[in-house]
Amino acid sequence: RVFLNAPALPWYWGIFHFKKGSSLTYFKIHMGKAIGEFPLKKDIQFYHKGKLHRIFDIKVRRKDNGELPTFKVSGENKEAKISFLVEAYSNSWWKFRKKIIGVLPAKSTFTWHEYPATIKKFEFIDKRTGKKLTEKELGTGIGNAEQSFGILI
Repeated sequence: RVFLNAPALPWYWGIFHFKKGSSLTYFKIHMGKAIGEFPLKKDIQFYHKGKLHRIFDIKVRRKDNGELPTFKVSGENKEAKISFLVEAYSNSWWKFRKKIIGVLPAKSTFTWHEYPATIKKFEFIDKRTGKKLTEKELGTGIGNAEQSFGILI
């Protein structure tokens, strides 16, 4: 059973650990396609060999591949550039509905998907040195991704 406190806004989120010790998270709260994917909070954090790289200018795009999606995540700052695919291999989801007070019978709806996933086509480029890291150097990246949509008021 899942409980969700209102209000809830749509998000993309993921956390992944690589076989050789690095880790990766991304998070993007957004208002959806209706107003142009205007981001309220967004960042990627990549931890590798004792250094945390934070990138605030990120993009997350969903690509449907039949039943399960793939998400293309990318970002860049003055020091680094990162891109990777999040490939889901399973899915669970929850739908929340809540009456909007004073506006009967209107309801707000929020859907939350959770995807166990792996990282594919990972590329991190240090702009100062030109050094590139791929999943070959990091090992397999496994974790969890989420996507939600709708608004719960």
